[in-house]
Amino acid sequence: MRSCEETERVAEKAAAPAAPTAPGPRRRPFRPQLVPPRPPRRGVVRLPRASSPTVALVGNAKVGKSTLLARLCDGRSEEVSLPGSTTTVTIGPIAATEREALDTPGTYSLLGVGEDDRLAASLLVALALGPPGSSIIVVGDSKSLRRSLALALQCGEYGVPVLVALNMVDEAHDRGIRIDADRLGAALGTAACAVVARDGSGVPELKERLESCAPPRRIVQYPPEIEDFLTLVERLLGPAVPARALALMLLTGHPAAPDLLREVGGSDMLEQLRHLAAPLAAPDPADLAARLAACYSQAAERLASEVQRCERRRPSRAERLGDLCTRPLTGVPIALAAAATMYLVVGRVAAGFVVEPQ
Repeated sequence: MRSCEETERVAEKAAAPAAPTAPGPRRRPFRPQLVPPRPPRRGVVRLPRASSPTVALVGNAKVGKSTLLARLCDGRSEEVSLPGSTTTVTIGPIAATEREALDTPGTYSLLGVGEDDRLAASLLVALALGPPGSSIIVVGDSKSLRRSLALALQCGEYGVPVLVALNMVDEAHDRGIRIDADRLGAALGTAACAVVARDGSGVPELKERLESCAPPRRIVQYPPEIEDFLTLVERLLGPAVPARALALMLLTGHPAAPDLLREVGGSDMLEQLRHLAAPLAAPDPADLAARLAACYSQAAERLASEVQRCERRRPSRAERLGDLCTRPLTGVPIALAAAATMYLVVGRVAAGFVVEPQ
């Protein structure tokens, strides 16, 4: 048994404050780290299948490129990764030919600063540097011919054959729009045909025209200093590369332009072209791209006025009803009448059959 003195010592030791211990390593508070945004796609883009001639489908968004590609390939298409990029594209063999059809991102200008615009431009450069026999099909909306023609004129700077496919001609006819495809092809110096990709009308003729299409005639009037620069770059690089397209990409700040020019002409050529382009480049590449887009738009406007005519026709009942619904004076009463009709049908008639009487 413990004595009284031992018991008191144990009690005093337990009541004494604990000796301070050496401080340990401080833990850092948890701070979630934000993932930096993914940089834009850069680098030289390659064709997914560079061994066979490729037909690139180019056009604005929602003009039926994917539907037309499915018609050309009889539904035998697939999505593949695009070398040099983080995106995928749709590609497939064109039926009864040795060509591949490639769907490009929808774009309104190949000189734009958007990601899809620049990717489409890089794809066309890869097409021009690819195997012989490659070509471009510009899929246009027949209801908005001017925008499609402006894009077709831009495609002419790549030096490859271009075929203009006027899609949705049935909808254009319903609106009284008539386009002379043969006259359009003669004005451009290449082939043009009318198609309806939804039901396949005109697709067999489109395949036949692929054999006779050619690079479009240059009808765009650039500012004199721009045209002089394009002509000089074309003379320096030669006819084997899309020199004019590469020069335009360099002027508008395309991120892949330096790598492409270095690949086709070498580092010394790239530095020389940069020196020549410096007086022409704008502080903001979008400003110069807008000036060039205006040149294409003016040329497309003149061309559209020559090959297109709009006939006045009597609107249908559905069109007249739709016009009345969009006007405030008639649209509000129509909306109230539709709501009252729905209330009577759903609230009284339908409820009498669904709800059991108590």
